[in-house]
Amino acid sequence: MPTAERRTTSVLMCASRQMCRGSSTSRWRNSDASMSPSTMRGSHSRSRCTSIRSSEWDDVLHTNLRGVFFALKYQIPVMMAGTGGVVVTSSSDAIATLAERGAYAASKHALVGLVQAAALEYGQNNIRINAMLPGTTDTALVRRVAGMENAPYAVWRAGAAECAKSHMPGLGRMANPEEIAEFALTLASDEHPFLTGAALVIDGGKGAQGG
Repeated sequence: MPTAERRTTSVLMCASRQMCRGSSTSRWRNSDASMSPSTMRGSHSRSRCTSIRSSEWDDVLHTNLRGVFFALKYQIPVMMAGTGGVVVTSSSDAIATLAERGAYAASKHALVGLVQAAALEYGQNNIRINAMLPGTTDTALVRRVAGMENAPYAVWRAGAAECAKSHMPGLGRMANPEEIAEFALTLASDEHPFLTGAALVIDGGKGAQGG
């Protein structure tokens, strides 16, 4: 299973596309696994299709979809010298969303289509490309949106457990970041060499109830 190293760039600036290219060719020359995590831009904003501003729509799509496009564009050529696995982080909203989340859901659903096309294009090069669709995960962003970023851990956990009773069907809790990371590393590894072009959900059962 591959190890992971985090590298952060802004996907909205032209200079960052050059940075992405440089990162791929210099730092990951011998890479056999790649993560292309989209952000959560728009995941907690609520707007109807008829009221969302065009600038907000563009911001969400440019960040969540365009950013991953550039990551794939510059990562895949580096990996073509050997074999490898790419994991693109989409969201369970790609298959089951809620009202007033059109921009976010559209961007995450589009990522699945991008992954499927790329998997077909580069399968003959022994590059596997899959999409991971996680549900709500206990991250700093989720805590910040809930207004509990600075709350004691015990208080946060109690509030999250109460919220899960009515908003998180299935296992009735959020994912731990470690659970999502381990799943992603498994997908990126060579443990499943016949797996490509797939959209794999890890949402604790949320999608089973339709969002």
